[in-house]
Amino acid sequence: MDEIRGRVHSFESFGGVDGKGIRYVIFLQGCTGGCLFCHNADTWDRGGGTEFTVAEVMKKIEGCRPYLTLSNGGVTVSGGEPLNQPRFVAELFRRCREMGINTAIDTSACGTKADIDLVSENLDLFLISIKHTTDGGYRELTALERREAWDNIRYMDTKGIPMWIRFVVIPGITDSEEVLGGLGEFVRSLSNVRRIELIPYHTLGAHKWRGLGMENRLEGVMPAGDEQMARSAGIMRRYFSNVVVV
Repeated sequence: MDEIRGRVHSFESFGGVDGKGIRYVIFLQGCTGGCLFCHNADTWDRGGGTEFTVAEVMKKIEGCRPYLTLSNGGVTVSGGEPLNQPRFVAELFRRCREMGINTAIDTSACGTKADIDLVSENLDLFLISIKHTTDGGYRELTALERREAWDNIRYMDTKGIPMWIRFVVIPGITDSEEVLGGLGEFVRSLSNVRRIELIPYHTLGAHKWRGLGMENRLEGVMPAGDEQMARSAGIMRRYFSNVVVV
């Protein structure tokens, strides 16, 4: 049988923000999300990146295994959008499970339920990015549909796998009481959320948009400051007593 291959944008061998402990992070190539606040727009092209077999990637992971294990860390597949390459991710996670390595997927929940089934078979953690809390907000900021994404998130919740929710706080766009309240209500309806990460909007990826000749429709929007982030976290904490909000 031919070895399963995937298209990879890049690797990070010492990640500290994409799950528990130290993570080996694999950024896959290809994404149809079209998020205006994306800081890795160079991962969108599904024909870009470099092709690797699962075995080649596992060899890279094996070299980092000692410190992944000692830190109670593991492997996180990010992107791009990992659900665009579900067979590759599923086989990678299967081999990680055989080696006793913790697995996580960083996703916008924009695949099919069959894709979710595949990647969930040997998965330890969902990292789920929620973009907005209204249909119009999703359409303004992304190429995704809120109802489809949220339906997939509810389906992920039925897997009984721990979930961390990620939400980018964009001044004037996603930081209102209404938007954050909608996020709180939705997340509170899920059973397996363990953590909510509020991520401040920043402009560190703006140079990539310029380099790719793409229009940056958020140009001029200021990064989220400490005061805005503290206020947003305060709103979210009203909804939870047993979920970590950071």
